[in-house]
Order: sequence, then C-alpha cells, then structure tokens
Amino acid sequence: MKISNGSEDFEVLFLKNIWKVDNAKNVFKLLTNDLRLPNMLASKMMFIITWAQDMGFLLGCSAFLKLYNKGTIPTGDAATALEQHESFIQSNTYFGTLLEPVYKLRQQAKDYVQVKKVERKQVTYVDPLAAMGF
Repeated sequence: MKISNGSEDFEVLFLKNIWKVDNAKNVFKLLTNDLRLPNMLASKMMFIITWAQDMGFLLGCSAFLKLYNKGTIPTGDAATALEQHESFIQSNTYFGTLLEPVYKLRQQAKDYVQVKKVERKQVTYVDPLAAMGF
C-alpha cells in the first residue's frame, strides 16, 4: 500500500476507517510489509481497533474530542458512548489528561446540579393559594 495522493490516501488510516473490512487488509499489509511489524503485533493492533469500534469506544473518543475541542455537544449514540467511556478517556488518553482541570470543573458542575435536584425534592412546596383555601 503506497501513500501517494496526499491526505486522501491517509483516510484508510483513520481509526474510524481502519476497522472496515475493505481497509483492514490493506492496513494489515502496510503494518507488516512496509512498516515491518511482526504479524502478531499487527493482528493485536487490528483486534484492539475492531474491539474499540464494536464497544463504542471510538465513537466515545470522537464525541469527547468534539465536545472539548469544538464545543459540540453529542447526541444519540455519540452521547451514549461518551457517557459510557468519558471517565476512562479523560484518565487514559493524552488529550484527556490535558483537559483534566476542565473535566473536573464540569464534573463539579454536574454534581452541584444533582445535589440541587435532590434538595428540591426534599423541600415540601406549599402552594400559597391552596393554603388560603382557593
């Protein structure tokens, strides 16, 4: 596999594309032939990427980057994947560790909102009009 058309040829090397069947064979050849990785190492690498795709981890990583890099709030499957994997991504990726102060602040805000929701549920609300008999 030769990379000759600039960034267009790198598309197969994007994590979101590597796991696709059509690309996996070419990437495996690139890893083993051109980069001379041992077959076992290349197989493990491809397995991990495929596993990450199947578990929603790649989608979670993508949503994490979009949220903290571009401010795009994830929806649908991306939101679910991010919720499931966000803590792990933040703790175990380079970009996540850079964002630790921002992430902690966001978590504190979430916790504060949860506490306020609980406090509101515990307060008995008395309707003033009902108390006066109206």
